[in-house]
Amino acid sequence: DLGYRQIRAMKRKMDIGGEVAKLEEKIKDSQVTVFNREIKLRSAVLQRLGHIDASGVLQLKGRAACEIDTADELLASELMLEGAFSSLDIHQVVAVTSCLVPVEKSQTQIDVQPALKEPLRILKETASHIAKVSKECGLDMNEEEYVDSFKPTLVNVVYSWSKGSKFS
Repeated sequence: DLGYRQIRAMKRKMDIGGEVAKLEEKIKDSQVTVFNREIKLRSAVLQRLGHIDASGVLQLKGRAACEIDTADELLASELMLEGAFSSLDIHQVVAVTSCLVPVEKSQTQIDVQPALKEPLRILKETASHIAKVSKECGLDMNEEEYVDSFKPTLVNVVYSWSKGSKFS
């Protein structure tokens, strides 16, 4: 009787082990499916923005974005290659690109210098466009959060610094 119970317990343990293996395989398949879906959606965004072509071949914007590693690659390359900086002077460019550097989540309202208002509007508009394209392609993106993540916290300081202001 004891031997029979041990055999049943071993069989049950083996059955449970088999079920666990099947479930682990399903989880792995599910994660791969989610990952593959994410790749397809992100590729659609890259294609719509002109970073890759219909065959998935990297284009100029995509190559530029690949070289950017300290800021939001899509936004920085969109701003650069869509001409957002072409009408700005070097001081405005330096100041606006400071928004691409992640900073603490500050709720402080910055009174932006007049020369920076239009460039910042363009930055926000471009970020909004990226978020909309991402959402249209099926990515889960909160447009407002994405746009608001580019804080003008440092623009006035960087603008003044680039013009030679002294801070001591």
